[in-house]
Amino acid sequence: MAFIDLTQKAQSFFPNLTIKYKDKSTLMKIIGTLVSPFNPGFMTDFVTTLGNTIYYPNEAYTQTQAGIDVTIHECTHLYDQKRFSFLYTLAYALPQLFFLPSFLLLLISW
Repeated sequence: MAFIDLTQKAQSFFPNLTIKYKDKSTLMKIIGTLVSPFNPGFMTDFVTTLGNTIYYPNEAYTQTQAGIDVTIHECTHLYDQKRFSFLYTLAYALPQLFFLPSFLLLLISW
């Protein structure tokens, strides 16, 4: 199945689904700059879903088998978010939310 066919089918289940590319997104460039010390491949190697928007590294990535496979995976996240709403968002973000207090406790204890 081609990427365009897959996204059209996904949009029938998730009408608000939007596809964007990190190399063209100001928001992703800002996030990429902030996380680059911890995750240098964020802009080039990872697909990110925020709300109903899936951000791919670039348009060429969507033409690969990996791009198609990741789209199916990200649609699973959209389904879970639609099904569980706030609880899904909280459970998914919880490890990242605990990072800052844990890091501060580490610094204080050192």
